[in-house]
Amino acid sequence: MIETPSPIHRRGWATSSLIAGLLWILLAILPIPLTTPLGLPFAGYAIVVGAVSLRHSLRMRDSAGAWRAGWGAGLGCAGFVYLLITYLILGTILVGGLVAFFNGVNHGTPMPPMP
Repeated sequence: MIETPSPIHRRGWATSSLIAGLLWILLAILPIPLTTPLGLPFAGYAIVVGAVSLRHSLRMRDSAGAWRAGWGAGLGCAGFVYLLITYLILGTILVGGLVAFFNGVNHGTPMPPMP
């Protein structure tokens, strides 16, 4: 009797987490207002579905599915790391500018002569 190879496991969930991770990275990087909040559902989907698909793919010894799911979950996390670094840099610049402004206002203004 001829043995047929086992059917290829469906990789739809792993592929969808990879696509969601790519969309999240795109929306996190775009300098258009409100794209980051619009991308948050994609981030959550990429991380959760990617982690579950990675576990399933590793259990089934599906290297391609594990690769896709791993990258999907990784891109979901990488978008948050990018935003954290970006907001820390922008916040530091903003606070530093405010400190410099108030320092100049307090120390740089000469007092008027008293009458």
